[in-house]
Amino acid sequence: MTSTIFGTGWTYFMDAWRFVERGGRWSADTMHLELIEAVLATLPTEIAATVRQQLEHRYFFSWMSDGRINVFFFYNQRGLTLIPDPAYEDRLFKVELFVEGRKYVAHVSFFERRIHCVELKKPRSFFKGKAYRIGAVSDGKPSDSFTRAIDRAEHGKPTDINP
Repeated sequence: MTSTIFGTGWTYFMDAWRFVERGGRWSADTMHLELIEAVLATLPTEIAATVRQQLEHRYFFSWMSDGRINVFFFYNQRGLTLIPDPAYEDRLFKVELFVEGRKYVAHVSFFERRIHCVELKKPRSFFKGKAYRIGAVSDGKPSDSFTRAIDRAEHGKPTDINP
C-alpha cells in the first residue's frame, strides 16, 4: 500500500515538475482534441464512445520533442475501459491539417486499446495563434509514426545488433 501511495505521489510530483518546465499539462489542447474528434467521427459509435470515456479519466498530456509527440499518460490505466476491437492494439490514423494554406499531416495513435498520442509534423509552438482547419482522415501504418521516424534518425534502422 505504501509503495502505491509513494508511486502515485511521485508520478504527480514529476508531472507537476513537467508542467512547471512547460512539458505538458493535465488537459489536451483544443487542436489536439479536434484532431481526435475528426478520427472518432470516422469510427463505429461504440469505439468512439469508449475513447471519449477514456478522455474523461485523469491524465497528463505530455509534450515531447518540442510538442511534436503529445502523449496521454493516464493515472489509472487499469480503470480505463479498453476499446473492444483488437485492431486498436497498435493503430494510427492520418489527419489532414491545413494551416495558413499549407497542408500538414497529423497522426492520432492508439496503443494497447487506448488513445495514446497525437503527433504533429511541426513543433507545438508553430501552431500557436494560427487559424487551422481539419481535413480528411485516413488509415495509416504504425510504422509511419513520427516517433518511429525520430528513433530511426537518432539510432538507425532496427537490426539484430540495434533492436
